[in-house]
Amino acid sequence: MTFAPVRTFIIGAAAIAALSGQATAQQRVLTSPQEIGRCLCQEIAIADLKQKNDAGKAAVDREKAAIDMMDRDLAQQKARVDPNNATSVEVFKTLLDQRDAKWDNLKNVIEMSYLEANDRYNTAVLGFQASCGGTMYDMNALAIARSNLVCPK
Repeated sequence: MTFAPVRTFIIGAAAIAALSGQATAQQRVLTSPQEIGRCLCQEIAIADLKQKNDAGKAAVDREKAAIDMMDRDLAQQKARVDPNNATSVEVFKTLLDQRDAKWDNLKNVIEMSYLEANDRYNTAVLGFQASCGGTMYDMNALAIARSNLVCPK
């Protein structure tokens, strides 16, 4: 009987031993295709959540970069504002309002969405570690699990 190590997202001592092929007394061997399928589905779900998490982080980074650019532009514009010219002052205030709206959107929408995605990802990883981490899969049961794998959405 041969075993396949489980892929893990947070590598601990037990997972390192599994990856090196050295079984420890703490490791479980999953022989049920259903149990292995559940773990495989968790891995797939985690990969999807990681993509969403990474996309959320990228959106935060893009928005911060856009705000930084607006801040630089505002600093340059401020030096050119004529306080005696109402139109000049209004144009600058409009730019400030646009920057403030972008900041509010970053803090109240984009970052909140990212933080929620990050929480879902971290929760899924912890759930995987608790139920499937440090386990090894029986190769025959793994083949059956992969051939019949249907994961909930």
